[in-house]
Amino acid sequence: MTEVDMPHQVRNPQDHAPWWRRYGDVLTPALTTCVGLEAEATSLAAFEAQVVHGLLQTGEYARAVLQAVHPADSDARLADRVELRLVRQAVLERTQPPLRLHLVLDEAVLHRAVGGPVVMCDQLRHLSAMAERENVTVQVLRYRHGEHAGLAGSFGIFQLADALDPGVVYAESPAGVAYLDRPEDRAHFCELFARLAVSAAPPPASVDLIRTLADSWSSGLKDEG
Repeated sequence: MTEVDMPHQVRNPQDHAPWWRRYGDVLTPALTTCVGLEAEATSLAAFEAQVVHGLLQTGEYARAVLQAVHPADSDARLADRVELRLVRQAVLERTQPPLRLHLVLDEAVLHRAVGGPVVMCDQLRHLSAMAERENVTVQVLRYRHGEHAGLAGSFGIFQLADALDPGVVYAESPAGVAYLDRPEDRAHFCELFARLAVSAAPPPASVDLIRTLADSWSSGLKDEG
């Protein structure tokens, strides 16, 4: 496996002043690469095993996730991380063809009480609303499926518009994020994602499940009240 080069806009900051440079205090090299790829990509196919994908997170959900990952952050630094995550979501609504996102979520993500019941209720309602967009597809990999092709962890496949640079894979692990651009790596992860998409519930059933679970979180709040 080889680590991919930085996208063009990130490699040449003197010639291009990408908007994300103002978040330099919270941008790691790996995150800089990710943000650049999101800006350049035409599509992203992603599997998430632990949390809702960052492009579909609400502010409070993002804050809870980032605070757990960066517990030593000051309030100001945490606020910058959250703002950056939310600003990145503009790629789904840009005037040029928006990023097409196909997300497969492990069902555990919908049950994990990130931020508490109020945050989860809002997050799942937001997720179901976003899944109605023409450029967003969400599928849920149900518990009952058992073992599956994503057990090694979360990953994503960026498809780029440049025919000479067809795509980049990111793969998450406890050691960090690896970016891979060898044809054999792309083929491997494309095959994994195809298997996950076949195994997961179809988009309409997935959205129905997300809405049901959002109602369940809301009912829990009423019971507590």
